[in-house]
Parts: sequence; C-alpha cells; structure tokens
Amino acid sequence: MVYDGINDAPASNAPPWLLRENYDPYAWYQTVNLLASYHGSASFALPYTLRYLLLALRQAVLRDRYVPIYAPRRAWRRYGRDHRSVASFTHNLEAILDLAAQRGDPVLPMTFATPAPPNHGPDAIRARKVGKVYIMPLEERGRPADVLAAVARENDTIRSLAARRQGVLCVDQAKLMPGSPRYVDDVCHLTVVGSIKFVENLLTGRPPGSGLGEPVTVRRCMRAPARVIVERSRPLAGTPGATEDAHA
Repeated sequence: MVYDGINDAPASNAPPWLLRENYDPYAWYQTVNLLASYHGSASFALPYTLRYLLLALRQAVLRDRYVPIYAPRRAWRRYGRDHRSVASFTHNLEAILDLAAQRGDPVLPMTFATPAPPNHGPDAIRARKVGKVYIMPLEERGRPADVLAAVARENDTIRSLAARRQGVLCVDQAKLMPGSPRYVDDVCHLTVVGSIKFVENLLTGRPPGSGLGEPVTVRRCMRAPARVIVERSRPLAGTPGATEDAHA
C-alpha cells in the first residue's frame, strides 16, 4: 500500500536553484540519501560515519540552505506555488511500481485525503488541541492553497499511473473522503470516523483476484469472532505465583 503526498508537498518551499529531485534541501533526506548508498555493501562503519559527521557539520554551518521539516521559511513560501515537488513524487512512485512489478508483488496506491483550509487554520487547530497528540495546522506545510494544489496534482499522478499499469489498483481516498473535519483532524491525521472510513474504503476497494485479498466490509470484520491472548508476566519455573496464559 502506498499512501503519501502531504510530506512531499513542502519540498516545493525552496528556491529553484536549491531544490533537488532527491529532496536534498531537507537535511533529514540528505542524511538518508548519504547513508542509503552504504546499505548492504559496507564492511566497516568508519567510512560512512566520517561522511555522516562531515555532513552534519555542513548542515549546522549552512543552516540557511536547508528547508525546515516543519514551518517553512517565510521568505521561501512563495516558491510553493510552482509545485516542483510533484516531479520527485512521480519519479518515486514510478520506482515503487516498477520494483513491485519486477518482484511480482501486488501494490495498492491510494490518493491522499486532505483537509479543508477554513477548518484547519492555526486558531481552529488550537481550539481542538485539548487532549490530542497529533494536531498541526496546514500552514506548517506551506501556504494552504499551494499545499492543497500540490497534493491534488500528486493525486492526479496516482490515478494516472494506476490507470496505465496493468494489475495496479487505486483506492481514491481523496474522493471518498472529501475535505472535512469529520474525516481529517488537521493537516493529515484522521479522526476516529475518518480512520474507520479509510479502512472501509481500503477493504471494499480490492476486487477479487487482485492478490490483495477478497473484498470485505468493516461490519463483517467487526462481526468476525476474535480471540485475544493476554500473556501475563511469568515468574521463573518452580517459583510460587507462576501463571498460565490467559485467553479471552
């Protein structure tokens, strides 16, 4: 399953001369890109450890050349209107689909469900933040109109690639859960109702013979008998108080 989009859109909040297809303007991605080249091939940790330390030093000294993960630089937000991150998103999704095809693995891309801007500004978010963990305004990804437009283009890419590739299905979560606080709590995190709807869309969107299992409904899943196994902490054998597994 592939469900992504909102974290790619902010990459556009960078000057054209700085943006790279591999998201290098983000310090975190630049670090991952560096270390990934050693995966499965390095015999010693020292070489890539030294490169990691040099990169960390560079990032600290040239901090103004990197895009913050959250809250893009105010002076750079205007670049978000160009949606240049969509090209990187398309390239990455094509690579995932190609790899799945080579392996013969089923793959299920899904469009990304986005919020409605009027309901997800900083003031509205703060008003609903009580007792919640993941609450962030859309503005932390860039200018709301730019972010939503970028994700919309990414969703079009998902639909287009899925339609052109044999055996690739697409669950259109964006159309099945249109922007509403009923489904999306903030910039991307689902409400309880949204989570149930997301799973229902996923389970009912898999045709028979797709390799992804038979289509079912959430209600059917809820009616299925469940066996919960609770394993209590067990003292060493032969000591008083030894307990058996409890089954419910």
